[in-house]
Amino acid sequence: MISNEINIEFPKVSKKVKRAINQLNISYVKSNEKVAYYYEDLTHGHVISFNANVTFYAASVIKIIVVLYLYKNAIDLDQKIEIYAEDIKQGTGILKNENFPKKYTLFSLMKYSIMESDNTAYLKLVDWIGKEKIIMFGKSLGAQYTFEGKDNFGIVNCNDLKIYWKELNPILEKHPEIEEWFVHPSYEIITSKSIQNKKYLKKYGFFGIAYHEAGIVKDNVSYLLIILTQKGENKNAKSFINKTAKRITAIHTYLNIV
Repeated sequence: MISNEINIEFPKVSKKVKRAINQLNISYVKSNEKVAYYYEDLTHGHVISFNANVTFYAASVIKIIVVLYLYKNAIDLDQKIEIYAEDIKQGTGILKNENFPKKYTLFSLMKYSIMESDNTAYLKLVDWIGKEKIIMFGKSLGAQYTFEGKDNFGIVNCNDLKIYWKELNPILEKHPEIEEWFVHPSYEIITSKSIQNKKYLKKYGFFGIAYHEAGIVKDNVSYLLIILTQKGENKNAKSFINKTAKRITAIHTYLNIV
């Protein structure tokens, strides 16, 4: 049985907005699948969410944690790490096609982890930092499930991703060269049309049935847009996520023009 948790946190709104929110939530209930979303207006604190506490296999959405850790701890990003042939991980990324051994700066490994969602780069950074240190770091931010599980991806929910992205946002604002990685990654799920052509800083994740995208849509009033599913990577899943993005963006737009 699928449990559905709906949360709405903002002042009294019109019947039109209530109807739009209700239609969004009904579409999630009717999907009869394990799905979740989280929206938060970062100026006014308005929130709507569905299953925000429900956990999913994180897949690559968790890769933002290494960027967040390295910047929050003021690590020298020019330091180099040597990667050997035995370090190569299959799956997403391009480093698996390189010749090894080869040295990379922390900065370049971060870039590969985000822009290419490179598993080798990401897992090498996790090993270099230390899994336990990242777990403690996540807990210090208030996250509940950082790296919980048997691998270096673990499980995640919307509420933990909300925390990570709120911490990451000011870092990206100070470093436009980093922000660009999140605006134009090699793969993305939500199209520009679905968010009214606004800038979207995001990180996708998919593995098996896990299929997610999460981040911040930049506008005069920016907002968190997090969508987690167990629908797998297919046209129906991508359509479902984009329809969610369209509906949330329409609600956000209406709330901020009345």
